[in-house]
Amino acid sequence: MDLYNNNITGEIPRSLGNLKSLVFLRLNNNSLTGQIPRELTKISNLKVSDVSNNDLCGTIPTTGPFERFPMTNFENNPRLRGPELQGGAAYDSGC
Repeated sequence: MDLYNNNITGEIPRSLGNLKSLVFLRLNNNSLTGQIPRELTKISNLKVSDVSNNDLCGTIPTTGPFERFPMTNFENNPRLRGPELQGGAAYDSGC
């Protein structure tokens, strides 16, 4: 799903986690806010997720497919913290 550079606002829908066949999720260069939904960590087929250049907050997930995404896919989100430490900061930290 390539939705980059579309001037999209609002939060990333948690319902995207229901798309179990999703392989690419490019949401970079928009005006998205809120947290990265943890439902996305359950999509085992997800190979690419880029949310850079938005206004996301909270922490960066580190489980499931997010274990292998480079940090550059999350950069330029001034309120985003991370990566999330298991047992460390609450996932909504900074929102």
